[in-house]
Amino acid sequence: MNVKVNGWKIQRIFRQLAGFWWLSSVSSWANVTASSDPIRWDPITIQFCNQVSVTTLQGWKANTSVLRAKGYQGGPLIDGILFEWHAPLKRRFWMKDTPVALDLWHLNDQGQITEHIALTPYSEMIVESREVGRYSIETPQHLNLSMRYSVGDFVSWESHSCMPTVSQPISGIVDDGQMHLPRPEDGTRLP
Repeated sequence: MNVKVNGWKIQRIFRQLAGFWWLSSVSSWANVTASSDPIRWDPITIQFCNQVSVTTLQGWKANTSVLRAKGYQGGPLIDGILFEWHAPLKRRFWMKDTPVALDLWHLNDQGQITEHIALTPYSEMIVESREVGRYSIETPQHLNLSMRYSVGDFVSWESHSCMPTVSQPISGIVDDGQMHLPRPEDGTRLP
């Protein structure tokens, strides 16, 4: 446009305004970046376990707001990320900027899996946990952990052990230490 307003070309005005906007946005971004927590991932060993198998993963621990917000978004592919919060609440996740299909595992305070959700890359759907908790883990779906582990199994890391202390006898085991098969209700004997 070559229309003149008070001696200025409109095109020149728009360029100057765009330049001021760009400088102010860069300046505000620099202030936020300087004031935020630095992105420093702490390595962690995570073990999924049940009565049949144990799978050991090398991952990262996300225990700050910056790390939890980052998650797998644009980061290098690793075995898993353990998300840790100070207070137990329902947790919300989404995959808007995440290019990899993930499994999301919600855990209780004892490290027991309370929920498993398969997440789709780039989905903007917000997924909320059914129960409150302090821990969640994201793992890439290509590890096929959902084929071996499910709700009720355990996950260990740092101070959490893989299996809890059993305070009551396991079903099917009697005091003599021998395994006894349950008898059918109709009274017939098992072979």
